[in-house]
Amino acid sequence: MKKIFTLIAAVVSAMSVGAKDFTDNLHLTVMGNDLNSESTITVDKVEGSDDTYDITLNDFSFDTFPLGDIKIEGVKGETAPDGMVSFEETTTSVTVSLGNASVTINEGSRMKGDKLYLDMTIVALGVINVTAVFGDDNFPKAYTDDLTVTFMGEASAPQPTTIFVETQADGKYTLSLKNFKFGTMGVGNVVLTDVEGTDNGGVVNLSAEQTIKITEGDDPDVTTWLGPILGDVPVSLKAKMSEDKLYAEITINMMGGINVVFGTDDFTTGIDHVTTTPDNGEEAIYDLSGRRLNEMQKGINIVRKADGTTVKVLKK
Repeated sequence: MKKIFTLIAAVVSAMSVGAKDFTDNLHLTVMGNDLNSESTITVDKVEGSDDTYDITLNDFSFDTFPLGDIKIEGVKGETAPDGMVSFEETTTSVTVSLGNASVTINEGSRMKGDKLYLDMTIVALGVINVTAVFGDDNFPKAYTDDLTVTFMGEASAPQPTTIFVETQADGKYTLSLKNFKFGTMGVGNVVLTDVEGTDNGGVVNLSAEQTIKITEGDDPDVTTWLGPILGDVPVSLKAKMSEDKLYAEITINMMGGINVVFGTDDFTTGIDHVTTTPDNGEEAIYDLSGRRLNEMQKGINIVRKADGTTVKVLKK
């Protein structure tokens, strides 16, 4: 009998291996009214499939209308080398507490790591149209290159390291160097927010002078992190960033100064093509990964005006 219960437990465990819960803001537009709530969506990879997923909106409701769990089955996903899963547009008919509904996972929906972005259209009872956006389409871009640290005149050997850059809603940037260490000494997570950026022919120049708190990393090989006990630490940043390359100089002003160099400053300069500034005063359009666009794409766009201001524009 014990073996039977052990077997059942193993089967249940195997069935749930591919399921992952995401909790984020769900923005609904219902007949012109905007509603926001924190919601949880479960994404479950179908066992034995070629990147096919079941996506469940748990306890979904809008206004005073509870619809219960909405499960969209058989959503195809294409996985990129960096782990980003892009979902194909999929429409499914489901039965909810109020009757039948049609749910569409729109193009542009995607998932990576602990982040999920879904752009959905729901038609309930054939007459109630709901636009639902879960999370935001702001996925940090990962740059991997050699990182060299100089401390007390001693330079470390170059080590492959990943730095994440995220475009904020206001057009500024967040730069994250996680699990930073010098030799065997763990420093921690170095995160700079609200970093100013200036586009120079496809290369964005970044700069910042900030005082930050270095947080504890999660590298299991490090037992003690130095950064959290230091309190406020002045940090300066000078960097250049293109679509596929990042060069950064980071100075951490503690213990005589720790100088960090990431990548190489060998960007190709010059103008590959000329574009005309749009008549509406838009100087440049970017997606939330910082890529420059020729025109607005579906989803959230960052528009930098000719006067230097930036606005966030949602194109449906």
